[in-house]
Amino acid sequence: MHLISHFCSGVCVGSLLSTFLSRSNTKQSLVIPLVMGVGALLPDIDGITVFFNHRIYYSSLWYSHHGILHTPFGSLLVAVCVFLMTLFARECLKQKNSFKGLLFIFIMLYLGFLLHIAEDMPCPPGPWQGLMLLWPISEQRFGAWTHIWWTNEFLMVIFSCGAFLTWTLSLMTARDRFTQIIQPAVLIFEVNLSVVMLAILFVFISRYQNPLQWEDYQLKVLGELFYSCVNWLNKSIEPIWLREIL
Repeated sequence: MHLISHFCSGVCVGSLLSTFLSRSNTKQSLVIPLVMGVGALLPDIDGITVFFNHRIYYSSLWYSHHGILHTPFGSLLVAVCVFLMTLFARECLKQKNSFKGLLFIFIMLYLGFLLHIAEDMPCPPGPWQGLMLLWPISEQRFGAWTHIWWTNEFLMVIFSCGAFLTWTLSLMTARDRFTQIIQPAVLIFEVNLSVVMLAILFVFISRYQNPLQWEDYQLKVLGELFYSCVNWLNKSIEPIWLREIL
């Protein structure tokens, strides 16, 4: 999945959680989806090696793509580092941020990490042959189910739509005249529940075979208009990943 899909999926899942966790706190209902979206992006920091050395990026080293940052324990270490840096910055700036609030953000960030890992499991083996879920205890790799291809137009469309509607409805809650007409919190829950369930169903029933089969499959599912728009975006980004600086 592309970075856009990972981020937007974090926003959608975070919005579902915020329905139960934020209650009437509008500010918190916006923070939870954003933090989970950022958390769902961070594991792909290891993908920066694609710009410098393709042999590292496509190998099975611990610092390669789908290395330790794509493991629950490795992600936990990164989340802890972010948490400690936030605490340090708070002390330096003499801010009075609640420790419980920062701890809550840390948990949401880590959940975003785990969401990213779960989303990479149904993809093909690639050169990495799955993810090291038990690292550092074991380097055995899991996943690589080949249900979906790495470039996934359908998931990008539905997660992006879900994230857009979430932010729109969340901003509407700040305006009393809208809340008298509709209930944004209820709509946010319904929209994101539908998006998440549809994504799970799509992954479950899909099978990737080859690029041509997948292109035809996506075209049938999305229709020509949506597919053409998202495919154009993917094709525009693709040359960037093929370059190697060193």
